[in-house]
Amino acid sequence: MNDPMNIIQQLQQRKLLHQQKVDEIKAASHELDDVINFRVSKRLKAEFNRICKDSQSTISRELKRYMLEAIEKERI
Repeated sequence: MNDPMNIIQQLQQRKLLHQQKVDEIKAASHELDDVINFRVSKRLKAEFNRICKDSQSTISRELKRYMLEAIEKERI
C-alpha cells in the first residue's frame, strides 16, 4: 500500500515541475521561432478577426493566449 505522505510528495513534485515548464514557456513566448498553418472557413476567420479587433487584439494573440491557458490547465 502506498504511503499517503509519499503520494502527497509525488503530487507536489509533479505540480512544481509543471509550473516550472509553464514558466519556461511563458519566458520564451516572445521567441517566435515556429509557425502554425491551418485552414479555416473565411466566415469563421472573419468573425473571429472582428471579435479580436473589437477587443483591441489579434487572431494570433488570442490563439497564443488560448494555447498557454490549455498548457497551464493541462486540458482543453
